[in-house]
Amino acid sequence: MRNIVLRSAVVIMIIAASGCASTTKENTELESPKTKKDISKSNSVSLPKAPKTTTKKIYGANGELDYVISYKDGVITNKKDFTYFESGELNIETFYVNDLKEGVESTYNIYGDISKTEEYKKGKKNGKTIIYHTLTGQIGLDHNYKNDQFQGIQKSYSSSGNIENEWMYDNGIEKGNLSYQYDDNNKLLWTRNYIGDVQSGITKKYNSNGVVVTKTMFNNGVIERYTTYDDKGTIESEDNYINGVRAGVQKVFENGNLKAVVGMKNDKFEGEYKKYHSNGNLMAENQYKNDEIVGLGYGYFDTGELSWEAKYIDGQFLWFKGYNKSGLLTNKFTYKNNLKTGYNREFFELDAKGGGELSWETLYNNGKRITTKQYYRSGSLSKEIEFKDGKAVRGFNYTFKGKKTNMTNAHFHNLGFEY
Repeated sequence: MRNIVLRSAVVIMIIAASGCASTTKENTELESPKTKKDISKSNSVSLPKAPKTTTKKIYGANGELDYVISYKDGVITNKKDFTYFESGELNIETFYVNDLKEGVESTYNIYGDISKTEEYKKGKKNGKTIIYHTLTGQIGLDHNYKNDQFQGIQKSYSSSGNIENEWMYDNGIEKGNLSYQYDDNNKLLWTRNYIGDVQSGITKKYNSNGVVVTKTMFNNGVIERYTTYDDKGTIESEDNYINGVRAGVQKVFENGNLKAVVGMKNDKFEGEYKKYHSNGNLMAENQYKNDEIVGLGYGYFDTGELSWEAKYIDGQFLWFKGYNKSGLLTNKFTYKNNLKTGYNREFFELDAKGGGELSWETLYNNGKRITTKQYYRSGSLSKEIEFKDGKAVRGFNYTFKGKKTNMTNAHFHNLGFEY
């Protein structure tokens, strides 16, 4: 009986245990980790992994910083390199990307002052290189580079800061340079353009106020034009040259306005000469040949009327005639060997009483007066003077009615004659 009871208890316990096990399994299946993982995966977005950047510093045996290396995900991205003087002061600071210089390389002197900066791109000089004077710290050289070659304008400066030279380069080839010269007071005195060592382009000279007073144009070392200015910078003259000799048109100015123009050939006057009044109207015109006036020449009043005309041969006067604005003859001279010879006459100007009547008549021989006569407008004699070796020796005054009196030295003096 006891055994039957024990068996029954065991069976009941086994059945109870089986029911409990079945319940646990179902709960496990409903909330299994696999089911949760699938749900999470289906409802979320995966984020990229952030790069890992680090910096490493490397020191030398003496404790100086030699390198600063930057990494990205374990790969070197850039490096900064430091070199030092033997005494320990920083000398050069260089930045590298992919083992090529990049950005600004800075060089220092032993005192810690910047002495040079150079701009790099992918290992080549690109941009500015600046070199400084040691004592003053002023810029000494200002260079521009493109792919390791000079490009554009390069400059040099004195220790006081004055610009001394400018060079123009294209793809590393010099196209010209400009030099600066200063006086003892550190004021600009000259600027000169060169190609290589040969002057080409404009050379300028300055006065103490910094005003340009001369400009000289050179081509391959040979002068082509020379221009002068007054102390205020107003043009005064312009000379042109061919093969280093004055040729072509030469000009003279007054108060900035054209005063005269003349042609030249082989440093001699050749061709047309013209002179102008201040209002710009023509004052005179002549012709030159082989440095001498030839042919007819003319003069004009500032209002345009003819004032004189003359005839020349081989630079010498043959005759000269003067006119008033109404066109009446006022004087007439004849010449031989460029000296007044024969009768030379002057005439009354046009006025209310008339005009054109004979006023003076002088007889010349080889440029010296022989006799001079002055007339009233009516034509009667007013004065009569005799000369010897160009000096007045005797003279007479006449009244309008013809009364004659002797002249004295005082009369000669008042008339402007030697005696």
